[in-house]
Amino acid sequence: MIVASICYQELVQETERFEVLVHANSNVRGVKVLTGRYPVNSDCGWTGKTKRYSIAVKFAQPLVNVPRVAVGLNKIYIGLTDTRSVRVESFASSITRGGFTCNAVSWKDGILHCATVDWIAIVDEPTWQKGLFKSSNFMIKKWGLEERVQFDEPFADGPPILFACLSSIEMVGKWSVRIYTTDIDHTGFTVGIVNSGEEGGSSENLVSASVTWIAIPVSEFMKKKNAWIGAFTTDIGKAFDLDKCGPGGWRGHVEFGFEFRRRPKIFVGFRQFCVNNDVNLRLETSTSNVTTSGMDWELGKWGDTNLLSAGVNFLAIDADT
Repeated sequence: MIVASICYQELVQETERFEVLVHANSNVRGVKVLTGRYPVNSDCGWTGKTKRYSIAVKFAQPLVNVPRVAVGLNKIYIGLTDTRSVRVESFASSITRGGFTCNAVSWKDGILHCATVDWIAIVDEPTWQKGLFKSSNFMIKKWGLEERVQFDEPFADGPPILFACLSSIEMVGKWSVRIYTTDIDHTGFTVGIVNSGEEGGSSENLVSASVTWIAIPVSEFMKKKNAWIGAFTTDIGKAFDLDKCGPGGWRGHVEFGFEFRRRPKIFVGFRQFCVNNDVNLRLETSTSNVTTSGMDWELGKWGDTNLLSAGVNFLAIDADT
């Protein structure tokens, strides 16, 4: 005979008949990731060409394993050159259990005044996969580029949900770029890099680009509901601060596909932008008022930059760490 002692509000009751009820969400747990955002230089002061900015990111305490770190651009300030060149790359280096170095660089005649980088450190999620697709200056044709990316291991539960954003860009002439992903299945996906199209023309201005991607098993959001991927663009936002250079930016609100059990962490990165190339390129994005069901967002510029359009992909995560 099994006897159970039931304790409730300091009262103890012994019983021989009892049932064990398991709540439907009892197996829900947060994701073992860390997220952050860092400006990789101290200010936006005037700088010369071919600059590199680095900052040490230290975790609050050493991790059990060396994490996998991904980064994405969410603010760039590029100086105007005679060739109208944009050359910027963000990346993580010197990754250890205690932290890593966050970097942003320019090269050749590129002038990088400042940049801000979103980062995510995947601590203990063996089913998640991350990668970096890097094109070369021989890959992007007149019409653009499409390339197949294979996962390290096929996903057992079908096509994963996929996040992708720009981590580097090199272009000369028109300042217009867009990335996209398609044909996602359990073995991989196709990534595209093209001219964003607002000003027409070809992708001849695109020299190279890098795309950060994170693939998450479909069960993570179908069953555990601890990750959601979405986007926001100037097309769906409300313009503000109109002046002779156009809108100062766009604002909006986005709802997640389900309600998180607590306020999620947000990782963002540009997926598209089109900016007039007659003055400096100044572009930034931010999120605010994050709740369990949604968040506010902003896409903007400053100074005399004329921003025609922009788009951002985001990853919302119920993070335990």
